[in-house]
Amino acid sequence: MRDRLDVAAALWGIYLQSEIVFAGDSGTFAPSDATRRYGLDLEARFRVLPWLWADADVALAHAKLRRQRRQRRQRRRAGAASGLHGGLTARHRGGFKAALRLRGVGDRPILIRTTKRCSAPPVNRCRSRRGYTLVDAFAGYEAGRWEIVAALENVLNASWREAQFANQSCMPRADTDVASACGQRDATGRLANGAGVLPDVHFTPGNPINLTLTARLYF
Repeated sequence: MRDRLDVAAALWGIYLQSEIVFAGDSGTFAPSDATRRYGLDLEARFRVLPWLWADADVALAHAKLRRQRRQRRQRRRAGAASGLHGGLTARHRGGFKAALRLRGVGDRPILIRTTKRCSAPPVNRCRSRRGYTLVDAFAGYEAGRWEIVAALENVLNASWREAQFANQSCMPRADTDVASACGQRDATGRLANGAGVLPDVHFTPGNPINLTLTARLYF
């Protein structure tokens, strides 16, 4: 069992007096408040058979912006997420190989500062990025200096979100609603109350189930 099983764990923590954050809209970096982060990383490898391995990696993390005295009533969070990666990998001496992989990430904050306007229905979805769990499969054959691999991504055809951001935006219906901040415009057509526009989640849909064939020649 000793030469078949490998297990490791790491408990970590970090405190920063000021964290540098990236502003996507302007493409610049800026100093932010102090942050406190801690978490646990676990990994395990097990040789089931001479040609079959099982592995799993789990990362648990918690992060929060340190509250200032004048901001005690504000709920402030830094970006943190829990992740999982693992599966089965087979490799035969004859050159055949295959793998069934699981990868996922949990929900994580999308806004640093959570306000009552953002958490109130129906916009409470802007409080976090939606997590996902995907299954991928791979099979291939390798001989000498060439290799061919077939990759089936998102085997269960799950609906998931890749890039996710919280931006202020107006829906077409809101543009004609004078009771909405999006419908309040000046004579030039610009928003008269831009600060009143609530943030919402903008995302890039993840790839549906798809098959990729790859051939490689090594020289």
